[in-house]
Amino acid sequence: MAATINMRIRKRPMRRSSHKPMRTCLGCNERDLKSAFVRIAAMEADVVVDAQARLGGRGGYIHARARCLERFESSKVREFRSLGRKISLDARRQITELIRGRLDSRGEVE
Repeated sequence: MAATINMRIRKRPMRRSSHKPMRTCLGCNERDLKSAFVRIAAMEADVVVDAQARLGGRGGYIHARARCLERFESSKVREFRSLGRKISLDARRQITELIRGRLDSRGEVE
């Protein structure tokens, strides 16, 4: 005979997750909340600014701060691991100009 065990199962309310996505800046290498960054996406042969963070492909993140943009632009790193490709100095300048232009028009640059 199989013994049956009567156990009370108490339902507990589910806890809300306190997880917040963190990313690392390509300029200053500091970790911060994903919402504090502008995303850069590697699309086929180009690297583009992904304003809505919806484009496919590998991506990197950069703060909307002048010093982070300057550090990204003047970085001696040839290949960014998060993007999986090399970015020339001219391409970096174009990216930082696009970011500055978009943020200046919104008044969001720090």
